[in-house]
Amino acid sequence: LDSATYYNQKTIDVHYKLFGEKSLKMAYPYFQLGKIYLEQKDWKQSLAYFRKALAIYQQYLGDKHPDIATAYTYIARVYEKQKQYETALGYYQNALVSNILDFNSLDYLDFPNPNTVRKNTFHRQKLFDALIPKMTCLYKLYQSKKDIHYLKQAFQQLQYTQQLVSTFRHNIINDSDKHSFLH
Repeated sequence: LDSATYYNQKTIDVHYKLFGEKSLKMAYPYFQLGKIYLEQKDWKQSLAYFRKALAIYQQYLGDKHPDIATAYTYIARVYEKQKQYETALGYYQNALVSNILDFNSLDYLDFPNPNTVRKNTFHRQKLFDALIPKMTCLYKLYQSKKDIHYLKQAFQQLQYTQQLVSTFRHNIINDSDKHSFLH
């Protein structure tokens, strides 16, 4: 990882000289360096680079974009690794909000509308990248606090996620059938 850190820092230096500190092209190497520091368990550095990437993404892409969802998801992972589950839940919720056009609730107990999430989600995988760890965080909160409320919420999250998987699977089958019928 030390060579990865070194070469990624070199990439940042080159991008900085070519494009400037606030260029959209700086977000990706910042994000990659955040991932390297996450692997090294350097939480402070990891968060710093993920936040730099997020700020640049937001400046250029707005609040609703899959890259923003990914940045929020990785920030949540850093907090989850540190056992700061409630903070992680907030960032996982932000990841959902930034990936779903018609969903704006920052309350981690809220779910996107299952009837519209298919057509209003920018990127399905990023949706599940936030939903599944959100459920895991709720379960870990239950384990650490022994509060049944968190277990119930984790179970509701599981049911919701299963419902979405079923809906997506059904729609894929229907879309495949339509495609076969038309061709």
